[in-house]
Amino acid sequence: MPIRHATRYKDSGTNPKTMNIIRYKSPEMPPLAAFEIPTIQNLLKSALRLAGSQNAWAPPMDVYENEQALTVCLDVPGMAKESFEITLEEGALCVAGSRPQDEESPLRSERWYGTFKRSIALPFPVKENEVSATYENGVLSVNLIKSEEAKPKKITVS
Repeated sequence: MPIRHATRYKDSGTNPKTMNIIRYKSPEMPPLAAFEIPTIQNLLKSALRLAGSQNAWAPPMDVYENEQALTVCLDVPGMAKESFEITLEEGALCVAGSRPQDEESPLRSERWYGTFKRSIALPFPVKENEVSATYENGVLSVNLIKSEEAKPKKITVS
């Protein structure tokens, strides 16, 4: 409850005036500890659900280019190579996969489970019949050979 004080003062006229002074009390903010970790995790899970998938995750991806090819590498440890689906569609490379959750319920879980899909627009045409993929030491590598019209050409000056 605010504390009220009444103060009387005289202005340039002859009538005294009364002014109330109210002590301002700022609203208290809860300390950071009030935001419990499960509450933050629930917020993140609901945001992922809004994004389209309850178990949405995206493995990190690196893309390398040289004169002959484009190589896409994804870090996906602990997966079987049969669980990947790699497609070329409308000038884009799509890599999808699924990692099943362990049978046991872990005491603490920090690894992602479920399905993922990563797509990358290809900056040039590729030879679709020469696309290759390897999976070694938890890294999926997709090698895309540039088509002849995409390769740099040397032009001599006459």
